[in-house]
Amino acid sequence: MVARSGLGGRVEVFGDESLSRNGWDVFASLWLTPEDSAELRAGLSDIRRIYGGFPGEIKWNKPSGSRVHPAYLDVVDFGIDVVSRGRGEFRVLVIERALTRERIWTGPDREAGLFRAWELLLSEFLNPGVRHLVYLDDRTLRNRLRLRETRLALNRRYSHLLPAVAPPIAGIITRRSDGDDLLQLVDLFAGAIGYHVAAQHRRPGASPGKVALAEAICRRLGRSDLGVPSCHPPVRVVRVRRAASQITGAAAPMLVIDIEGRTEERQTRVLMGHEIIAPAA
Repeated sequence: MVARSGLGGRVEVFGDESLSRNGWDVFASLWLTPEDSAELRAGLSDIRRIYGGFPGEIKWNKPSGSRVHPAYLDVVDFGIDVVSRGRGEFRVLVIERALTRERIWTGPDREAGLFRAWELLLSEFLNPGVRHLVYLDDRTLRNRLRLRETRLALNRRYSHLLPAVAPPIAGIITRRSDGDDLLQLVDLFAGAIGYHVAAQHRRPGASPGKVALAEAICRRLGRSDLGVPSCHPPVRVVRVRRAASQITGAAAPMLVIDIEGRTEERQTRVLMGHEIIAPAA
């Protein structure tokens, strides 16, 4: 856990997306205590200074040439080093794109479906008794109340603990990634995971720079494929798809989903009325 339950516990969550990856969407997040967030920011600033203060954002789409900039490898090494010491964790949702287009999932529009995915990812890892402040990469919202609605929806899941336990989500805000190294770090991991999910590294003409960066992350994690579901820190990858068997003839519409990577065993759950309500029998 990145923070203990109890008085004063706080966690900062930084989130970014990698969408339309060969039928999948990737939602990546980095969970840190404020103290470890400050340490990680300082370390990333040091890396920038070591390489002469290289300009611009650290972005997944930049390593597209024949080799990856060594600063990117240092950023990956340092980021994984911090979370591997148990002082943070990457938590990633890989969700079937077709599922996010199901009416029961999306509600009125595509934007609602994207934030429903964020709601699922956050709800899977929230720690009651700890206050979470969520920073998402900046975007233009069709619904100006979307962030507030997502915060309230998440907090409603824990309303039965009131007043003994405060609502776990203190706030959800958007922030420009070009001014935040932690959002840029999450962008790297979201892009690398999406690259493997889409099997782009195996295609003829794959970018040598991107292939090398994704392989560097794999080596540090001891994994062969970043897109494979894993419940193990420091990078947890949860995959969600529409289950093959669905419930029919119910009075209310229901959707059955399969979840891999939350635990060692695959889980099957039922979605009804825009809410995951129960495990399937």
